[in-house]
Amino acid sequence: MPWREAPGQRLNPANGLCLSSLHDRAFDIGLITIRADWTIAVSPTVEHAAGDFWYQAVAAYEGREISRPERFPPSPAFLARHRAEVFLQ
Repeated sequence: MPWREAPGQRLNPANGLCLSSLHDRAFDIGLITIRADWTIAVSPTVEHAAGDFWYQAVAAYEGREISRPERFPPSPAFLARHRAEVFLQ
């Protein structure tokens, strides 16, 4: 949940992903998301920018499973919201 939209979730450890700045930005703008099976989905819009290095770096993660922490894994409900409302289909 974006901090600006859900101030009450800011300190919720299940409302966070540990991502590099590249992947954090891609997640925030909807170029990548996390599927229910904990694999990365890359937006089809990335294919249209095949010559761009930044987009190629993001596209390389399609289908990879994320490493989940033992404590405080990301909330499946928050990730479902991201897939439905932010991810660029």
